[in-house]
Amino acid sequence: PPDTARETIVAKLDSLRFTCDFSNTSLTEVIDFLREFSGINFTYSKEARALVTQNPVPTVSFTVDNVRFRDALRLILDQYDLTALYKEGVLVISTKEEVERITVTIAYDVRDLLMSIRDFPGPEIGLSQPGEPADTEFIPVPDPPVYSDPDALMDLLKKSVAPEAWGAEKATMAYLNGNLVVCASRSVQAELRKLLGMLRQMR
Repeated sequence: PPDTARETIVAKLDSLRFTCDFSNTSLTEVIDFLREFSGINFTYSKEARALVTQNPVPTVSFTVDNVRFRDALRLILDQYDLTALYKEGVLVISTKEEVERITVTIAYDVRDLLMSIRDFPGPEIGLSQPGEPADTEFIPVPDPPVYSDPDALMDLLKKSVAPEAWGAEKATMAYLNGNLVVCASRSVQAELRKLLGMLRQMR
């Protein structure tokens, strides 16, 4: 079933327009204001809460006029290397370092990238003099480049996206029944999706 709470939050992030003028305002007060303005529930991870309640208290000086709420939130949190993740109906404010330690598992269907599309030989027709038979020769058309070997595809992806993560076993990838099953951080998953999309466009 669809996650209606998530859909509501995403809609607010993208549709609300935000104007503010914060000057040396504590970060917790800013988050409280964002919560009241948007109607979105915010909470803190353990590491983020330790950061926002430390002494001296982190403050925000920030002025924007009629910008998308998602962008304003990102710019405010970026000042302290924070980010927000959706979880169980709320946005959890977390440190970016903390998020990078969180891994998610996603299966990518790559059967289309591993299936070779066969091109049959086409005729090469040469012009002839009137009354003479036309010269016709069938020449082979090479197949487009594909990764028919799953290991070759995985090797390409690992070398192209966060190679240090695979080497340090912070990320894993396995091939199973036409799918690449990847356990990695959200940022690595995003880069993988982008690269797989580019490979599909090249076919």
